[in-house]
Amino acid sequence: MFLIHRMSFSAFFVPLSRRYFRKEGIGFGSNVIYFRQTKFVGKRKCLLVDACATYYIDVLIFLAALQDVPVDLKEAAQIDGATAIRTFFSITLPQIMPVVIFVVLISFIGSLKGFDQFYIMTKGGPARSTTTIMYYFYEVAFTNMKTGKGAAIAMVFTAIVLAFTAVQRILSSRLAGADGVN
Repeated sequence: MFLIHRMSFSAFFVPLSRRYFRKEGIGFGSNVIYFRQTKFVGKRKCLLVDACATYYIDVLIFLAALQDVPVDLKEAAQIDGATAIRTFFSITLPQIMPVVIFVVLISFIGSLKGFDQFYIMTKGGPARSTTTIMYYFYEVAFTNMKTGKGAAIAMVFTAIVLAFTAVQRILSSRLAGADGVN
């Protein structure tokens, strides 16, 4: 079965790829768009892949937070005549604000430590437009063999992550103390 699939894949897609997808571009004749040669396309391509890879986790976390908002508070606001927008900004958003801060922090740290898709897709991109801190660390420590500088980059990255984590914890504790949110 595998052999039949492999032969049919090779017979159909390999000639197509040689004809239409030349030099990492797509198009016909002289109208070929090269996806790895412009800064704009390289950044957007990596952003799209990263969003598709992490978006569903954020949605699940927000869904769990929204389901945790007490229904009786929403019902009380509806009885008092609050609109849906007023209910969201006065009841729902303060209740899920620690989760919002957590998701923003995790997404920010994830964007800083992004390495694998940037390495696979662009290798730092055209004119280093898609180089992240972790890719720069890899480049310095392992490609250029400057382990001391690489260790310094890793320590600075750790300090940045710890600082953002401390800010998130302070904001979450202030919100929990002010609003009575768990």
